[in-house]
Amino acid sequence: MREKDDQGTEYEDWIYGEPPKDVDFVRIVGDEVVRVETMKVDGQKIVKTEKEIDLNGEVRPPRVGGWTSLCQSRRAHRHPCE
Repeated sequence: MREKDDQGTEYEDWIYGEPPKDVDFVRIVGDEVVRVETMKVDGQKIVKTEKEIDLNGEVRPPRVGGWTSLCQSRRAHRHPCE
């Protein structure tokens, strides 16, 4: 389900992980991750909003392992595990 922020920008929030382990809250706008919040087991909150890689518009297949294996098993094509 997509939501809209105060400026009308559509976004999706995804949650990866489950307490008592680290939990990542990932915000996606279009095809780009724009924010990742990680809640650590010790209560520390890490927020990342800076772009860490730039593909210059190039679409690359995901790496082997991690989301790739999980998503291929679920036949996801648009977004990890959707």
